[in-house]
Amino acid sequence: MRLFKVAYPLLFVLALLSLTLASADNQPKPSAKPTPTPKPPPVSSCKGEVLCCLSLEAPIERSVSLLLGLLGIKLTSEQEGEQCGLTCTTLSKRGLGDECFEKSVCCDKSYDAGIIAIGCKEVSV
Repeated sequence: MRLFKVAYPLLFVLALLSLTLASADNQPKPSAKPTPTPKPPPVSSCKGEVLCCLSLEAPIERSVSLLLGLLGIKLTSEQEGEQCGLTCTTLSKRGLGDECFEKSVCCDKSYDAGIIAIGCKEVSV
């Protein structure tokens, strides 16, 4: 009887352990080579403002659409398909030369001292 009290919990733990190990072997294997992300176009291709933005978001994001509405900014159909930059500064105002540690972007226009910029595309500086 004493052997049964010790053996039964031990068998239960071993069964759970074997199920856990068996399910770990069924995980999908990563691909051999990750697909490289394409490099953004150079800053020389920018026809608008070159900015450094904390983040880039789609205009359909709730926070972006709310901010656009509060500022009374209307987007063109082309700008609706592009990104909006949030918390942006011009590269020359940063005091760091051409360095941008967030997102270097080319935007059609920025509003309210860089709170939001519209029609943005990433560029490499």
